[in-house]
Formats: sequence, structure tokens, C-alpha cells
Amino acid sequence: MLLGIYLHGAFSFLAGETEWVVRDEKTSWGFNFSLWLIHGFRMQLFFVLAGFFARLVRVRIGPWNYLKRRLLRIGVPLLVGLLVLMPLVYVFWKWGERLQGFTVDSEFSKIPRTIWDYPTGHLWFLQYLLCFYVAAFFLEPVMWLLGRGWLGRLLDGLFRWFPFKVFIFPLAVLWFLLPKSSFESSDIFRVGRVFLPFLGPLAYYGIFFFFGWVLHRGMGYLKKLETVGSLVVHALLAPTAVALLYLIYRNPMIFSSINQYYFAFFYLISLYTWSMVFFTIGLSLRLFNRRRPRAEYTADASYWFYWLHFPLVLPLQVMVAPWDNHPLFKCFWVVGVTCLILWPTYHWGVRYTWVGRIFNGRRERPVV
Repeated sequence: MLLGIYLHGAFSFLAGETEWVVRDEKTSWGFNFSLWLIHGFRMQLFFVLAGFFARLVRVRIGPWNYLKRRLLRIGVPLLVGLLVLMPLVYVFWKWGERLQGFTVDSEFSKIPRTIWDYPTGHLWFLQYLLCFYVAAFFLEPVMWLLGRGWLGRLLDGLFRWFPFKVFIFPLAVLWFLLPKSSFESSDIFRVGRVFLPFLGPLAYYGIFFFFGWVLHRGMGYLKKLETVGSLVVHALLAPTAVALLYLIYRNPMIFSSINQYYFAFFYLISLYTWSMVFFTIGLSLRLFNRRRPRAEYTADASYWFYWLHFPLVLPLQVMVAPWDNHPLFKCFWVVGVTCLILWPTYHWGVRYTWVGRIFNGRRERPVV
């Protein structure tokens, strides 16, 4: 989630045309590349972990307690965010448009006419999580029954094909990435723009959530991801996929049809996604094989940081826009000041209070 603060902080420094309200005088294509790399796996990894821990919690505390806890920790922040944060984002967005002297085609550039046009903005993932949690609550008995038959044997077989599954899994999500036409991109890139989720992104991220759910079912396979062989394979596959993407992007004429080009292009994107998901999980298992209080604190704080950061990033970007400094310095100034503002609000106003119990559960103050 902390990467999300960098993503939004870097939007104003992107080179070329963007749909962001603040366009800084200093830009760099390096930000475009870094954002593409992060966007390529960040939310997919998030939903894999969400599915994994959703099943873990359900097994530990039972289905009804699981559902009530998920509705509290996801539903309440989503509702408050829509009622409080989104109007603030509207205000700062319009303020930025007036100062910058132009209007962008964005969900925040116009007042929604109906509830269905109301954007969820950076909180879209909470809405998707609610859909997945409720679906898992009702479908788990069916999944359990199927898991004891042919579907369970199929899932176990997919995990046993360990050296090859990173090449097979991209096919499961490829259809949702393909554009509808040569002039229209996939709905995957339109999340958060309206209140009702698009079915394409819902199914796309649902596959990653379901994978995390199944990953908890086969805990023995999780250990394979932290082996040296797995880490090396996925660490090599990710940059290889990026290099091939660059080559076919620069030389699209090597394909005989636009459909072949789209298939190869988005297959490589999916290959990069799954490689980074497997690599990140495996590396984390090796690095965090014991409790680390600072890492746990940061993980807890990241939810609050991401929930509240958006109305802070926009005015800070407007503030630094006229500065004559390197864009990297300005970007990290925006991100750094945002985090410096958010940290005391979390530590003293959230972590050990009723707000923190909603976001992360009860946390005990350390004994000094």
C-alpha cells in the first residue's frame, strides 16, 4: 500500500499527456517506467495476499465471525472514505484545475449526476474486497465440496507443475486484458471511476483473490516459492518479459495481425505479473521468517496511510509545481511530507484507539 503513495505522488511528474490534474514543469520518462513496473504487479499481489489471509481468518474464527470482521474493517473505511475523503478530493482537484489553468477528462472533474456515477477513487480496492469476501462466504461450502473431487485434483496438479505454472497462469487472466477494439482499452484500467464495479476488473482481480485462497488450502506449495530455484527463475523471468515487451512494442510489424500482437503483448504483461507475484511472496518468506515488530507496525500503518493520503498528495503537488528542482527530489518531497503528516495521526490518533480497532484490530501499547 505504501507503493500507492509513491504512485500518486509521481503522477504529476509523468512525461507526455496524462489525465492527472497537476502537471509539473519538471518531468521524466523514468517515472512512467517505474509506475508501469509497479502497476504491473502491486494490486494483483495485494489480492493474492487478501485471498490467502481471508481463508486463514475464516478457518480460525469461523464463517460468521469472518464475515462480520471483514465487513467492519473494509466496509466502514470504505463508507467513511466515500462520504468524507472523496468530497475533499473533489475540492482539491477543482482547486488544482483553476491554478493549472486547464481541465482534464477525469471522474473528479465533474459532479456526479447519480450515485452510480460517484467515483470510489483510490478506495476502489475496498469495494472489490467486499465483493470477494461476500462471494467467498457463500461459495466456500461449494468450493470445499468441489475441492474433494476433480477440481481439487486439478488445483493440486497446477501446483505440482511448479516449473511451468508461471507460464500457464497468465492464460487465466489474458482475456480480461485484451482491448475491446483497436481504439478502446480494457476496463481493467478504469477501476475507481464509477461506483458500480466493472465486471471485467472484478473477474480479473477475483482470479488473483481465488488463487490466494487456494494457496492457503495447499500450504505445502507455499514453501516452494521461497526456494533458491524458484526465486532465481522468477527473478529472471520478470526482466525478460519486460525486455520482450519493449522489443515487440518497438517492432509490432513482426506479427502478421493485430490480434497476434495483442495476444503476445498482454501475455508478456501477465507473465511479468505472475513472476513478480511469485518472486515477492518467496522473497518475503525468506526475509520475514520470524516476527519483526517494525515490519508489523509498518504493515498496520500502511492501511491508514493509503486510506488518507490522496487529499494530501494533491495540494502538495500543486505547491511544488513551480519549484525549479529535479523532479525526483520534488516527488520524494511530496511523498515524504505526506508520510510525515500521516505518521503522527496514525501513531497517536489511530493505532491504540477505536479507529485502529476498526482498521487493524486491537493493538496493545508497549510497556515502557
